[in-house]
Amino acid sequence: MAHDQTEEQVSEKTNVIAPRPASAAAGLRVRLFQDLCPERERCEHELLERGVPLPAPHRTPWANTHPTARSWFFAVLDPRQQCCGGFAAEVNPSRALPGHLLLRVERFGSAMPHHVADAALNALLSLAYSNRRILRVNIEVFARDNATRAMLAKTLADHRLRPSLSPRNYANTIAVDLTPDQADIFASLRGSARRKIRAIAKHPLAVQPINDFALAHRMQQLYAETMSRTAGHCPTRDWTRLIHLAQHAPELCRIVGLFRTDAHTPSSLLAFACACFHRDYAHYHAAASTRRSDFHIPLGYALAWDLICWAKRQHATWFDFGGVTLAHDHPDPLAGISEFKRHFSHTLIPVGGEWILEPRPLRARLAHAISSSAAWLSRIRPH
Repeated sequence: MAHDQTEEQVSEKTNVIAPRPASAAAGLRVRLFQDLCPERERCEHELLERGVPLPAPHRTPWANTHPTARSWFFAVLDPRQQCCGGFAAEVNPSRALPGHLLLRVERFGSAMPHHVADAALNALLSLAYSNRRILRVNIEVFARDNATRAMLAKTLADHRLRPSLSPRNYANTIAVDLTPDQADIFASLRGSARRKIRAIAKHPLAVQPINDFALAHRMQQLYAETMSRTAGHCPTRDWTRLIHLAQHAPELCRIVGLFRTDAHTPSSLLAFACACFHRDYAHYHAAASTRRSDFHIPLGYALAWDLICWAKRQHATWFDFGGVTLAHDHPDPLAGISEFKRHFSHTLIPVGGEWILEPRPLRARLAHAISSSAAWLSRIRPH
């Protein structure tokens, strides 16, 4: 819908976004929570009680682990003023244009009926057009169902969003079916994967949950080593916050490490892996390992299996391995990681796409120019 037509307006007193005609006909309205508050938590709880999946990035405990970003929650209310859907947008300040905001929505769409998702999108995009501080909106669509993804793509295109040329999230993943019993799931793995999982028992090694904040530095070391093997950029991540999430919301996040049992120092942590739970599925969020050990066995298989079993206990119906590259991708520094994931399942599925809206094109072009210039200067500046 063109932004120069009648737009929804946000009331700063009530944070209610008046619906467009299509949403009004369905009796829906959208309330925006711009801060973490008890009312938002009650809305999240109401959705979960009604069986509406709410992915981890849209939950208050997740937002609490990202203190440098704000989290705005768009709650869709039905005619009885009960929450029937919702999603969160991560809000970050623009470094290129101070005073402007960048909004990103992760894992959008699979948990809401079409009319509810449409009302939610109307609210978000109308806010983007009416709030002059919003520079860009990125929406990461995630849905296993092909028809749902196609519907969302059409809706986003109708709202003048365009596919991102540099998506941050993955489009394809390896899926593990968690509906059989655990023994059958294990039997479905490649024989080499089963042997590598069992091999841990032959060494002084153990898989244990990570709940000690003192291990955050060691986790960053392992992460940097792993990224160096794939020629990837290695940002410093706040592993302490992730450990905090796993401690205080164990239903949303699990971190496990592979530890030497013959040592009790931070360096006894040889590998770790983390998964996040999204109500009907869980995804492989992060992992890292060292090759500087005297154990000549793969370290990640037992950790991945632990997370799959955790997801099964959470009543997830499938496990998302967090993305995989395709055979025709060349050169592919991630080929080894993708092959590791394929040991757990032969099921390759498309799941996502990323869409972008820049409601103020001139400012967006200026921001891109500033960012490109800064990147160029950083490359030529002597270190």
